[in-house]
Amino acid sequence: MVTSTTVLLKSARLRLDSLLSEELSFYLKSTAFMTVVGALLYLSLAADYPAVHDAMHDFRHVLAIVPCH
Repeated sequence: MVTSTTVLLKSARLRLDSLLSEELSFYLKSTAFMTVVGALLYLSLAADYPAVHDAMHDFRHVLAIVPCH
């Protein structure tokens, strides 16, 4: 069973795909992906929360970029 929300999302995607060239769509998706990955790396490397800090501790020292002491 297809809901009206699914139909709306599919039609919006089809309209957006037809408005953007394939190359521009690729660049937008790549930029969004790299932004999310960068934010997750930054948050995990700069975290002060003990569980995350302890898990990333050795990696932070290997990078020698992010001081933690």
